Amino acid sequence: MAKSLNDKDFKDCLIVALKTLFVAEKLLDGRLVEAMQMAKTLRENADYENEFSKSSAETLVAKAQTFLEKTEELLQS
Repeated sequence: MAKSLNDKDFKDCLIVALKTLFVAEKLLDGRLVEAMQMAKTLRENADYENEFSKSSAETLVAKAQTFLEKTEELLQS
């Protein structure tokens, strides 16, 4: 029987795919993918440990903006 992807599996696969398809090809800065991993961890900490900070959120929002800008550039090329 085939295993279905749950939310965690999908996010892990997405990160691996981004590293393989874009970071390894030098199309995307690896620090942006690392920020996605950090965002996942921070979200989990906020949800399950009631641990969060405004400064971490602001840092991730800035990295997300950079990620979106780079994605737009890649789609244009």
